[in-house]
Amino acid sequence: MNCIIVDSIGPIPQLNKTKKLRRFSQTLSFKLIVVGLLIGVWAFIYKFWLLDIAAPFPFFVPLGDLCYGVALSVIASIIFYFVTVFIPKYQSRKKISGVIERNLHQLYCLSDLIMHDISGILNFDETHRDDWTSSCVGDLKDDGPKKSIFNPFGGKISWADYFEAIIINEDHYIARLRDCRQFLPEKVLILIDEIENADNFRNSYHQFNGMYGVKLKTEDGKELDVYRNISGFSEVLWNHMKHLHQILPAYQISSID
Repeated sequence: MNCIIVDSIGPIPQLNKTKKLRRFSQTLSFKLIVVGLLIGVWAFIYKFWLLDIAAPFPFFVPLGDLCYGVALSVIASIIFYFVTVFIPKYQSRKKISGVIERNLHQLYCLSDLIMHDISGILNFDETHRDDWTSSCVGDLKDDGPKKSIFNPFGGKISWADYFEAIIINEDHYIARLRDCRQFLPEKVLILIDEIENADNFRNSYHQFNGMYGVKLKTEDGKELDVYRNISGFSEVLWNHMKHLHQILPAYQISSID
């Protein structure tokens, strides 16, 4: 099968306005804002109130003018910083965040896709565990889902080709995420490692695919064809889907905590 990389599986879950505002506010320097506000308030009071009050000592006048000039310089520096440093940096990080969320979204939606293609249930949800288990009965070499987005020519593909396509697409999205590794929270990096290695789905699939048809003998001489049905690795596939489904929310929550 000639597998394709799927660029868009579904819409990205969006943050509400409150969470977006919290995410933006976290990029601001609290100390810089406080200093700017205090100096701005002092400059306003000096210009529109203190200048109308007679100075108790003559040197207060040049001292006030000096402080007023320094205050204006600080305010100008803060504005210059926001225009030349903060805003471009924020825009750049916003673009990087968009790239990250688009690729996390693909991983997130893969869990829904697998759930639907195997059990017929539209979205991954842990309450559907029993329905999922009872649906994992297909032979690895039998026809998979009736219509797969991984087959560019239409028609059916085997479950073995289907899972191979899942892994290829995951690798593609994860490679893009690793290019932005320095911007990813630790929790997301842990989940990526779970997807690639720790949840053992990939190893289990490759073992079943490589040993398909090999029968194991029990102590009493019976032969068991354990490397044929996808039910043999349904448990690790379920955990794999769970990690896929957690990764986008984990990034969005971490970025506003």
